Amino acid sequence: QQRLLREAEDPEVAVILLDVVLGWGAHADPAGQLAPVIRQARDRSRGAGRWLPIVVTVCGTDLDPQVHDAQTGALTEVGALVQSSNAQAVRLAALIAEAAGARGQPRTPLRLAAPSAPAELPEAAGIVALLAERPRVVNVGLELFADSLRAQGVAVVSVDWQPPAGGKQKLIEMLDKLGA
Repeated sequence: QQRLLREAEDPEVAVILLDVVLGWGAHADPAGQLAPVIRQARDRSRGAGRWLPIVVTVCGTDLDPQVHDAQTGALTEVGALVQSSNAQAVRLAALIAEAAGARGQPRTPLRLAAPSAPAELPEAAGIVALLAERPRVVNVGLELFADSLRAQGVAVVSVDWQPPAGGKQKLIEMLDKLGA
């Protein structure tokens, strides 16, 4: 819980992604524990003029002791963006991070016009369309990953890449000197 609050206060954090697991051996009420912390994190962020989305998946069913619908309802009530699968949650979190500037450039946090005004995500229709599509993957390196994706019907482009000079630092330095 403290980690969640610490990350929420970091202006470099564009989105928080959480998995909640239900069932025997899991916390008796994970949403009951997380909901006040999520509310506090979002309030702190809003107070700092930032919009901090918290994307969550809940893994379980209504037959679990914690009851899936009750857990998702409690999380949604405090503003968590509950997604129905890990894949959807990861895609949404990635799109939010990209919108916040995480493309290898210094990130500028999304700022609110006023503490009560919601920030708008760019191209919301594009986000929804992307979530509805099958993934397209560029696999760099291990062909095993590409094979696994292909077996699931995912379009994959493989790039046979290896680190220069076999990753040996001395050889890389020598090659750098030759190129200079």
